[in-house]
Amino acid sequence: MLKETLELKGCQTEPFSNYLKSLGVLRLVAEQKDPGVRGYWKDDTFCLQTSFKEDELLTFFRDEYKPTPILDPWNGGSGFWDKTTANDTLVKVAESNIPRLAPYREAIEGVWEVLKTLGLTKKPSKAEKLDILRLCRNHLSDSAVEWLDTAYALCSDKPRYAPILGTGGNDGKLDFANNFMQHVLRVIPEGINDTGKVKSANGQLQSIQQLKAAIYGGEAVLTDSAIGQFSPGGVGGPNGLQGFEAPSLVNSWDFIFMIEGALFFCGSVSRRLKAGRQSTAAFPFTVAASAAGWGTLVESGESARAEIWLPIWKNPAAKDELSRLFAEARAEIGRRQVQDGTDFVRATANLGIDRGITHFYRYGFLRRSGKAHLTVPLGRVKVGENKEVDLLQNIDTWLTRFRRLAANDESTGSIKQAFRRIEQAIFAFCIQGGARNLQNVLRALGAAEQILAKSKKAQEMVPPLQGLSWDWVKACDDGSPEYRIAAALGSITHAELGAIRCDLEPVTLGKKRWAWRTENRNVLHEADLCRIMEAILKRRVIAGDKLNIESQDGNRMPKSKLPIDGVARANSSDIIAFLSGRVDDAHILELLWGLCTVDWNKCRGKSPFPYSGEDEIGLSRLYAICKLAFWPGEIRLSSDSEPIVVNAEKAILNRLRLKDIDTAVRIAVRRLRSSGLRVIGSCHKGSFPQFIAGAEERRRMGAALLIPFIDSRVLTEMVIHKAKPKEMGGIAG
Repeated sequence: MLKETLELKGCQTEPFSNYLKSLGVLRLVAEQKDPGVRGYWKDDTFCLQTSFKEDELLTFFRDEYKPTPILDPWNGGSGFWDKTTANDTLVKVAESNIPRLAPYREAIEGVWEVLKTLGLTKKPSKAEKLDILRLCRNHLSDSAVEWLDTAYALCSDKPRYAPILGTGGNDGKLDFANNFMQHVLRVIPEGINDTGKVKSANGQLQSIQQLKAAIYGGEAVLTDSAIGQFSPGGVGGPNGLQGFEAPSLVNSWDFIFMIEGALFFCGSVSRRLKAGRQSTAAFPFTVAASAAGWGTLVESGESARAEIWLPIWKNPAAKDELSRLFAEARAEIGRRQVQDGTDFVRATANLGIDRGITHFYRYGFLRRSGKAHLTVPLGRVKVGENKEVDLLQNIDTWLTRFRRLAANDESTGSIKQAFRRIEQAIFAFCIQGGARNLQNVLRALGAAEQILAKSKKAQEMVPPLQGLSWDWVKACDDGSPEYRIAAALGSITHAELGAIRCDLEPVTLGKKRWAWRTENRNVLHEADLCRIMEAILKRRVIAGDKLNIESQDGNRMPKSKLPIDGVARANSSDIIAFLSGRVDDAHILELLWGLCTVDWNKCRGKSPFPYSGEDEIGLSRLYAICKLAFWPGEIRLSSDSEPIVVNAEKAILNRLRLKDIDTAVRIAVRRLRSSGLRVIGSCHKGSFPQFIAGAEERRRMGAALLIPFIDSRVLTEMVIHKAKPKEMGGIAG
């Protein structure tokens, strides 16, 4: 049969009620009239491929549609208890002779039998609610149980609510099931008279107008009735319109289709992998609320019930295909189920690609007033294959522990803020990608690590972050001097003295993993990057001296080179930028804390940053002299020359700290010459063209010496004679 393509302009992606309405139309057509119908999204509008023409679709719903039995006898407002308007509605449905309502009547009678069996005559207690749910599941039809599964998941200890339907099918005082029945009675003819003819429903013309508007868009007279959390624009309330309080207005067909569509979100019970853990409810595309991606979200569990991610697909899909999509939508990261919005945005890459999804619309269930909530749109996330998102698996275990720490009522505001910053950074990276956004994740992790380093109590719950891979180093590289400098510093490691993170925070490396240590040997009290770098350099120079031992022939030989070498190294342009102060020190420090957590030993032999050798112009000769005096390895003037090792002298650092660069350079020159390196020129005033150094260079020179540099040959070509001393005729000192 030829298929028509119908654009349902009344069925859009926003608000949440319209999305559900789209699913409801597809589900009802597929189950009751056209099994071959397909649905898909086009420019935020839901489309049907069906055997129906436009008018035929309207006729089907007007004359043939059979409402799904939507009942919630466990709720006080269901109509099964007190003599109220809700009870009147229930009785009208139960006593009607409309053939289309036969499944409804059967379900109501089934519920009455359940209540009779339990001996209940008044609003049930919490324990009695569980009994009702269990018996209803066993005695009602499959179509009636479908609503139960959408409202609740029956776990071993107690029922779990589905956020999409509030607290078991009601939002505050609004009972969805009974309101659904009220709207059904408004749009379906009242019954059959004595002559066998169908009675006209009150407002039948209005109902037809509402039906057309609900499906194809347009204006229609609305009914004064509550819609609940699904449509923020239709809930009414204070300042909703002119006057003190606006009424809640709704299209009856909108409400009906919305509830029918919600049945796609049937929940299930999932059991955690470890034995002995209690079962937990899992509802399609539903996770705990996260402030990431929406800075104004109220983060308390009282204010934000949860959030839901609604899939958008462009390829026509049958109802059964979509049912499987929603049934299998237990998004996972690695082997664990996603927990919140930040987790979900990570999972969207694989989840979406595998199932043909192009976008997700994110909604939050935010408290409005009392116990009532609103579904607030939080943005649209485009699905795309971003392999770099998998890098975040490196931090999963640590992040889970840090999340628990942040959720602890006794945790400090700084810890909670640090976790929010991590979430925001991860969210932005997953959506936008790119080196700079991943850098922001790294910086946020480093800031959290810095907080942990200061708190003994926090250290009991969260171990040091560790094990970031080489792929992190590559993916974070944005080509900036700040990143190359931070990576060079962070990669400093030594067999005996350990990594530079040992100088930043109280950690120690065991056989395989980092752990917190009890003694405090750090420089956390230093806030300024240059001061921290100077302190670390001095500490490592002193420690390197202690590692020197007497050799067998009695000569003083270094057992270990100066312990400031790194796996990654900065180039000339980086040093020029650093010495001139044209870098963001705070940015470097944050990156340093993050890059310290990289497993640099596994990165040896890699080449993090390409070096062309074309950026040496402008490099300070004074820096070249001082850096050679603190070179961490062997210096060779040529391929066939003997290696030279320069023993660092602390006096140079002391003079640099006092901004006495002239004296520092003179000491460095003497140290180089005593090691067999002949410096070009003289230390006498005016003999060095670049001997004059600006205030910023003088302030930063000592710190710059800690930064691992690309190659000693760059420096020796600037300030060292390659000729042997006897060929030079001597050098003035």
